[in-house]
Amino acid sequence: MEATVLEVGIGGLYDSTNIVPKPIVTGISALGLDHTAVLGNTIEEIAKNKAGIYKSGIPALSVPQDQVSGGEVLRKTAEEVGAPFEVVDIIPERTKLGVPGSHQRVNASLAVGLAKKFLEIKGHKLESNGLPESFKRSLEETKWPGRCQIVQDGPTKWMLDGAHTTESLTSCGRWAWKEGKPDVLIFNCSGGRAAESLLASLLEAGAETCGKTLEELGAGFEEVVFCTNVTFADGGFKGGTSLFPYPSCLFPVPSTIFFLVVFPIFPPSLLPLPMVLQMTELQMKTNEG
Repeated sequence: MEATVLEVGIGGLYDSTNIVPKPIVTGISALGLDHTAVLGNTIEEIAKNKAGIYKSGIPALSVPQDQVSGGEVLRKTAEEVGAPFEVVDIIPERTKLGVPGSHQRVNASLAVGLAKKFLEIKGHKLESNGLPESFKRSLEETKWPGRCQIVQDGPTKWMLDGAHTTESLTSCGRWAWKEGKPDVLIFNCSGGRAAESLLASLLEAGAETCGKTLEELGAGFEEVVFCTNVTFADGGFKGGTSLFPYPSCLFPVPSTIFFLVVFPIFPPSLLPLPMVLQMTELQMKTNEG
C-alpha cells in the first residue's frame, strides 16, 4: 500500500481520524454550516475546527471559499501551525466529470491538488504541468452512487442526492432542475437541522435555474413526501407523511422523482404550494398486478 486517504468524520481538530502526526498532505474542501452543535454556529468557527488537521511542515490545501472569512481562517490557522498553505486552481470546465453537479468540480479540483502534491512529495514525475491524461480518465470514470445520481426505472426517473447543508442544497437544486423537471419530491434525514433554510435553498436554486417563482415551482409537484428514518428495537418503523393522498400503486405513470435525504418532517405551511393540503400517513404500496 502506497497511500491511505483518511476522510474526517466531523470537523477535524477533535475528530478520531486526526491521529496521524505527519501526514503527506492535507486538504479542506468547501466550507458549509453543518454539525453546528459540535463545530460552532459560524463559518469562522467551523473553519477553525476543520483546520485542526493542518500540521507543521505539511502542505495544507483548500479551495476558493464562497465566504472569504472562512478561507482567511484556514489560511491564518495554517500559518500559525507552520503549514504551507495553498488554494488549488479549479480544473477547466472542459474536463469531464463522472459525478455531475457544479460543486463536484470544486471537490474534484481539491482531489487533483492532493494527488499531485502527494506524487510530487513521493518523487513521482507527472506527465505534464497541466492535468495529466491519467487524471482526466479517472475523473471521468469516477462514480458516486447517491450523489446527483439519476436512475431510470421503467417510466420513472429517480434523481437521488444526499445534500445536507444550505450550500450543497443550492448546488443540488441547480442540478435537479437542470437535468429534469421533478414532479415528485421525497425528503428524508436524521433530523436536527434547520428545515426552513434547507428547503428554501433547494427550492430557490431550482426556481432560479428554471426561471420560475417559488410558487410556480411548488405547484409543479404532483406528490410531496416527508418521511422519517426512525426505526425501533422491535423491528418496526414510523411512517413519514405525505402532503397528498398517496396512490394505491407506487407511481403508476411516468414520473421524475426527486429523492433527497435531508430532513424527516417538514411543516407544510413552509412549502410554497398555492393551496391548502391535507396531511396523510404515508403508506408505501406496490402494484400487485
